[in-house]
Amino acid sequence: MKVHFVVNAAIWRNDRILLEKKPNGYWKLPGGHLEKDETPEEALIREIKEELGCTIKFIDYPQLFSEPEYNAFGSHNPICTFSHTVDSDNHLKKKHLNFGFIYLVRPTSTIKPLEGQEIIWIAQSEVNTCEISRGIKSMILRGFQFKEQVSQNRINNK
Repeated sequence: MKVHFVVNAAIWRNDRILLEKKPNGYWKLPGGHLEKDETPEEALIREIKEELGCTIKFIDYPQLFSEPEYNAFGSHNPICTFSHTVDSDNHLKKKHLNFGFIYLVRPTSTIKPLEGQEIIWIAQSEVNTCEISRGIKSMILRGFQFKEQVSQNRINNK
């Protein structure tokens, strides 16, 4: 089975995370596939610019992860990795494995969807009310847990 590398962004505003609706009707974190010779960071910057029309800043928490000089994927640490099998989708008709990285980022310019997709900001309590695939839902819930862990570390480190 062919392996595709993908990246997604956990973009926060207050206690809500940004989701976008895929053509199949499910909600997901913004992002997409890496192109040839692209690092995960370069791919995420490109994907967010193409999808949401904005620039981003990576948010790192080195107290929770290894130091950036030991990160084989670039200078920023993903908040989690994931893999899942995709039977087919709208642009890749063959079954494949997605192996991905989720980064915590913040927009540095205005978000304006450029691909006609809907976007929503959801709170943790709303996750189960949206049509989100099981795998994506667990990643979103882990994102909320990570945000809480970061908040606790900030409080404890002061």
